[in-house]
Amino acid sequence: VCSSDLIVAAALGRQLLAILYKPEYGSHSSTFTLIAGAASFGYIASFLGYGMTAALRYRAQLYVIGLSTLALVGCCSRLVPRYGPYGAAMSTMISNIVLAAGSGFVIWSAISDSRQPIPAWE
Repeated sequence: VCSSDLIVAAALGRQLLAILYKPEYGSHSSTFTLIAGAASFGYIASFLGYGMTAALRYRAQLYVIGLSTLALVGCCSRLVPRYGPYGAAMSTMISNIVLAAGSGFVIWSAISDSRQPIPAWE
């Protein structure tokens, strides 16, 4: 799923935007492709989020999501005024990368933490 939406957006983005919306939107195909790439990282982050929940790392989830939100707000405040919609797409990409990386770190930490085993359901 992650690569298929990116491939479709890169190959057919201009035509899809022109057909679904208006021909003027076709000129924003690079933004569309970047949004598809950001969505790919969002899919990965979502998958890893379920892993954090399964590992019972609720507090860590709060911090990871908070950090991702701060990254989004910070990037948007800098990139949107300068680059417009493309800056918003870049900000979303960065935020989703932070979310996926943070979630991956929490899961890695949960797996490698042998002093505190993950509690089993009773």
